[in-house]
Order: sequence, then C-alpha cells, then structure tokens
Amino acid sequence: MNGLRFFLKDPKVKVETPVMFSYIYAGERVKSTTKQKIKPRAWNQTAQCVRKNFTEYSDVQKELTRIKIVISETIQNLTNKYSSLPPKEELKRILVRKMFMEDVILDTTSLWDYFDYFISKLSKRKNPITNRPIAKSTISAYNQTLQIIKSFEEETGNVMSFLTLSNHTYDNLIEFLEEEEYSANTIGKHIKNLKCVLNRAQTEDNIPISESYNSNYWKVFNIDKSPDEIVFLNEVELKQLEEMNLQKFSIADKARDIFLIGAWTGLRISDIIEIKKTNIDLEKGVLKIRTAKSDSFVVVPMIKIIEDILIKHDFKAPKISRPVINKEIKVLCSSIESLNEEIFIVEQKGGKLLKNKFKKFERVGTHTGRRSFASNFYRQVYPAQQIMAATGHKKEKDFYKYIGVTKGELAMDFAKEIKKIYG
Repeated sequence: MNGLRFFLKDPKVKVETPVMFSYIYAGERVKSTTKQKIKPRAWNQTAQCVRKNFTEYSDVQKELTRIKIVISETIQNLTNKYSSLPPKEELKRILVRKMFMEDVILDTTSLWDYFDYFISKLSKRKNPITNRPIAKSTISAYNQTLQIIKSFEEETGNVMSFLTLSNHTYDNLIEFLEEEEYSANTIGKHIKNLKCVLNRAQTEDNIPISESYNSNYWKVFNIDKSPDEIVFLNEVELKQLEEMNLQKFSIADKARDIFLIGAWTGLRISDIIEIKKTNIDLEKGVLKIRTAKSDSFVVVPMIKIIEDILIKHDFKAPKISRPVINKEIKVLCSSIESLNEEIFIVEQKGGKLLKNKFKKFERVGTHTGRRSFASNFYRQVYPAQQIMAATGHKKEKDFYKYIGVTKGELAMDFAKEIKKIYG
C-alpha cells in the first residue's frame, strides 16, 4: 500500500524493540506503534516484515498483516467518503481506534469524543445563574445537537474535527439545516450549543482549534424568504427532467430518480434512501414510511412514475450520497431553459445578510424535490392539510412559509373559494 511503512523503533539494539508503522500522505506523516515487539535480527528491513526462518515471531507477522489490511481499508473508506483525508492527528486517532478498537491520547482530541465528554459533565454541573443542576432538557438539547452534527458529516462529507472547522463549514452546516427544514430558532439553538462546546474546549481544556474557525462568523438570522426566493420545479419542468435520455443506472440517472421520488412523494432525502420493499404497498399504491426527522408515520401516494423507478431499482431507492445528488441534479437542471432564469436570494454569510444573484438551477438540490411536491399540489388547489399529511408538516404556518405562500395569496385563495360557493 502506497504511503504505509513498518519499521523498528530502535533497529540497533539486541533485545526486542517495538514495531512501528507510518503512513505518509499530502506531505503529512502519521506514526504510531503496532503493539508488537521483535529482535532486530529477525526483521527484514527491505521487505518490512519478519524473516521467514524466525518462526517464533509468526504471530507478530500475522498481526502486522492484519494491521496492514485494517489501515488499507480505513484509508480507502475515508477517501471514498470525503474525497480527502483528515489532518494527521485526527487520522491517527481513527487508525489507532480501528486497529485496536480503543481510544488514543493525542495532541488534539476528537470532536465527537469531547462532545460526549462535555455532555457527561453537564449532569454534574450547576447552572451559574440559578445554582441548580443543569436541566435534563438542556442535556437532551446538546445530545440532539451532537446527533445533528454527526448526520451533517455523514450526509455531506464535511469532516467535523477541531482542526478542520472553518467559516466554510459553518456555511455548509447552515445550508444543510435549512434543507432539513429546521426553523431559524432551532438552527440558532444548535449553533449556540456547538459554539458553547467549542468555546469550553478551547478556553478551559486548551484544545487547539483550526485558525480558520471564527466564532464571530457563526451567527444565525431569522430570514423570511420571499415567494420569489422559493425554488421548485413545476410539472412541466419535472416532465422535462423525467424525459432526459440518461444512461441507465449511471450516477446522473440515480440522482434524477431520487429527485423525482421526492418531487412526487414529498419525502425527505433521508427517508427516500431508506426505502425498502417492506415500505411498498403495490396493492394500495402507497408508500408507508416512518420519517427519520419527526419520527412520524406517513402514507404517501405512489403514482406510476414512482412505481416504475422502484421496480427499476429492485423495489428500493438507488444508493447515492447527498453531495453527489446535489451536484448531478444541478447539472441536469441547467439544461432546462426555464431554470436558467435569474433570481435574487438573501443569504447570511459571516454574520451579515447579503442579497446575491443566482440562476434558478444553481439553487436546486435534494430539498427542491420535496418542495416541488408541496408547491405543485397546493397550487392545484389540494387542501393544505392533505398535503401536510404526506410531508409531515404539523403547523400550517410552517407549511405556507415552506412553499412561499404569502398572507395575501391565502386571502385571494379564500376569496376564490367563497366566490365559487356564493357567486
């Protein structure tokens, strides 16, 4: 394996010495012990293994072979998942944990380990204002933040460690939370919790944090988007996307199919990728799903296009990551003329509100499919409560904000219905 090397800690001694490993990548070098010892005369330095005639060290060689496989698989998995490897301290922690299934003391600490440590200490601390024990609801909120941040890393490929945090991480995290339809207040709560953990790690436990992390940049504003900023694909645009001639089972084809499932069922991407044969009721023509975010049971209609997609993929959703879907669906939508229209959107960047110009297709992502479902069916005069039963929205106020319907539009819709009845 390129970059991996086994060597002796002290090759000049006559007694047993530890066998070390090192892994070199991108100008960085990770080094640690293999927990194996051997006499230098039994070691083949060129081949980096035990000499064949020293059978008393056969168990050492077996362990080194196992370690080589573990390191190789771990490096491959990290590269596939994140495209690049984390900083060397974080990589060392991961490799040692994988090799020996235990923690390792490093110059820096894992963000996840520290977050767990922080939460465990909360139950033993007192509120500095009330002098009472920290409320269980507060501890629960920090646990929720931890799970959300872990989901963010897993689904977007952003490596979350003390040494990789940056303003770019914050921007991506805000976008992820908005796509998951968390309210501004909820987003603000989780950002506040994360900043509190980072501040304690830095100021009280002297854990180094990336110089690219700027606490003042991590702010949250409550922004009400105007209807013009709500991007969704209408039925004509969805049909154009459906009819694109793509190679079967290609990355683009899978991304398109996932998007269309969302656009015709209203399911979130996190629920779509979990669809299995047991969720499908062909006789009744519905999908029965327990949603991950709200833990609510929803039944959504399965029209022919959805049935065709699921049959095509052997009655389960195609496997593809959120970042890849976002990238591919933008490329596909860029070929739809109406999605090249320019729009202005207010965004928060570094504690400031900025009005930026985009083409519509640039704002299309995994969340756009679900929003297309809600927007299209509402504009076909389906009752909001029926659509909310499929999307899982609990409050009409949140639903109308989600699809960009203003109070004025609601009043006009009401007036039209009254006119139908009374003339």
